Amino acid sequence: MSNKNAEILSTKILKNYDYAIKLKEDDIRTLIAKIRYLLKKQPLCKRIKTGSVLAVGDIHGDFNMLKKVISIFQKDRQIDHIIFIGDVVDRGSQSIACLNLIFALIIAQPENVHLLRGNHEVITVNSRYGFADEVQAFGADEDLYLLYNYAFGELPLTLVHEKQKIFYVHGGIPIKPCLLEDIDKLPKGDMQLNNETIKQFLWNDPKNEILQYEHSLRGAGIFNFGLEIVENFLQMNNLEMIVRAHEAFSDGYKYFFDKKVLSVFTSEEYYEYIQAKIALIDEKRVIKIFHPNDYENAIIR
Repeated sequence: MSNKNAEILSTKILKNYDYAIKLKEDDIRTLIAKIRYLLKKQPLCKRIKTGSVLAVGDIHGDFNMLKKVISIFQKDRQIDHIIFIGDVVDRGSQSIACLNLIFALIIAQPENVHLLRGNHEVITVNSRYGFADEVQAFGADEDLYLLYNYAFGELPLTLVHEKQKIFYVHGGIPIKPCLLEDIDKLPKGDMQLNNETIKQFLWNDPKNEILQYEHSLRGAGIFNFGLEIVENFLQMNNLEMIVRAHEAFSDGYKYFFDKKVLSVFTSEEYYEYIQAKIALIDEKRVIKIFHPNDYENAIIR
């Protein structure tokens, strides 16, 4: 299928978000092919120079929440970029629809819509937490699940907003010193996280109580990192802040290390005790955190 067909699908989906639920297997393959074409041009450390950002944490198959978030982005012309900070799939009930909708948005606005890889965009994880089962229940050929994961392996790991001096990443930062230029030298397409640095970007967590690092209960090769690791990373890369996702907090967000790190979580379907949040961040790093339902009241310009 042609690029034109992908653009036609994108237009239909963005006119009626629920159309993302109705796609046939051939339609989905068309979207994946277009997304993989776009991803091949992107480095593992993506960069944007200027503009306001709507930062979105874990979606985890929560299609209703995703529709609210994307509606905000499409309606508010003062929001320049939307960054999905990983974990679109698993746990919730509509991972495929969520991917279809995000893919459509990327195809429509590839310079303004950014999807980072999360630890659930990894075949060893999404084979166990719902996504593989959902693809199987969809009734598609077996290779569709692999095509999704090939696309996941090509997603950027990180994004740097040069004006904000913010580093966006799903999990955290590695415990060994890492320059931004080193990220682009990591192996793209590492589907099973054989590279320990990639694994730590997707899995590591901040912890206020420590200065350096400690092993994480999440598993082998995963760490909690402290203030000194954060300050060293920010200083050596001329950055001021890290925005990440990966952890479910009841308030939907949490600051660490005197606001040097912000964690955002945006799913409620599977996590019924969570009040989902998104963050609107302007170029001067002024941050407004709010539930998507509270958008009209939260944004007073």
